[in-house]
Amino acid sequence: MSRYELNIYEEPIYVYELDRTFANPDELASFLNVDTHSIIRTLMLNTTIQDLHISENRRLRRTRWRPIRIVETGEIFPSAKHLAYRMNVTQPDILYAMRTWDHHFRGVHLEYVEE
Repeated sequence: MSRYELNIYEEPIYVYELDRTFANPDELASFLNVDTHSIIRTLMLNTTIQDLHISENRRLRRTRWRPIRIVETGEIFPSAKHLAYRMNVTQPDILYAMRTWDHHFRGVHLEYVEE
């Protein structure tokens, strides 16, 4: 096992679609019913596991997240990346839509949530 894998082994893991942090890869692996090496491999290759996007918790920059609401449904997402994963598009697509005058994207209207 490489040094990188050993460091990941103790790190908290964040799941974007669930907006939840797991204490370590073992906890996430048991939640998803997969082996821990699959979680570590997913983090190393920056891919998805069971259609979920995961990240090491220390790599998140939550201070830069800006909540976005879908006006029609009222659903609020913590950041543009969360919404992009939900709509199966890229984060720049969402950010571009937020810069347009009507904030309209794929049949829905988006707005920033004032905190």
